[in-house]
Order: sequence, then C-alpha cells, then structure tokens
Amino acid sequence: MLGATLESEEEVITENVDVINPSTVDVAAAFEVLITADQLPPKSIAVLGGLAAGTSQSFSVELGPGGNCYDPDCTVTVAVDSGNAIPESDETNNVASRTDGG
Repeated sequence: MLGATLESEEEVITENVDVINPSTVDVAAAFEVLITADQLPPKSIAVLGGLAAGTSQSFSVELGPGGNCYDPDCTVTVAVDSGNAIPESDETNNVASRTDGG
C-alpha cells in the first residue's frame, strides 16, 4: 500500500509503505525494499529480520530533495526484494506503483 504527501517546496515527499508477506511461509532472510519517484534520488530500506507469514511491516520514507517529482504528475514505485534475495513462487507481486496529479 502506498501513500504520498508533498512535504515542502524543496520537493521532499514522504512515502508511507506497507510491506506484506501474504504467503504461509516465513521469510527469515533479510531483503531490500527500493522506493523510487520521478526525478528524485531512490531510497533503499533493509528489512533485516525477514517477515513472518501473514504479517506486514510499515515504513515512512522521505524522498528528495533533488528533483521535481510533480512535473506535472508524480509516480512512486516500491519494489520489495529488489535484489531477488528471497526465492518465491510468485515474483509478480513484488512491485506497486501509484501516480498522483501535480
């Protein structure tokens, strides 16, 4: 689940990200979550303790300054296990994107 708000004129946005493990298998290994937004530097989060089956972990991440995401719209993308550290039966549910109008 993604949520974005514009924090200031210097183009810093705050993303609220929920990482969910919908499977019945615990993820014990650490993995990375990569958050990108149009024309802003990407941010990576390490989930060090893995994620138990059926649970979620929430993060609040600031992106920017360093560009103009709202030119005119801002697309934010979150990629869970961006380094493919976790073997999965379904790799298609690791990326979510949302576009907000500027």
